[in-house]
Amino acid sequence: MQIKVNESNEILYYSSDGTKFDDMTSVDISVVPENFQTDFKPKYFKFENGTITVNSNYTAPSLPTGPRESDTDKAISELVLQIAQNKAEQDAVNAQLLLVTAKETN
Repeated sequence: MQIKVNESNEILYYSSDGTKFDDMTSVDISVVPENFQTDFKPKYFKFENGTITVNSNYTAPSLPTGPRESDTDKAISELVLQIAQNKAEQDAVNAQLLLVTAKETN
């Protein structure tokens, strides 16, 4: 197995298919924990003194929440909703007018 570590000895990624990469460290499979592949996340494991251990300083990355909706965005959303409601009401009125016109021409 080959691993890529950073300056803090945290394992960033690994290769277990036998492919050789110049910038990676070869590791004997006997030092790889049983749960390494199933639990692997970048920086979750460390490679120190020839052994792989769980990184006691690991913190899961926080996911971005995205931009917050501004007051302008809220106002635009309300206006779009109002326009859609007005259009639906106008369509209903137009349908009624068409029915009345059709009855009068018969």
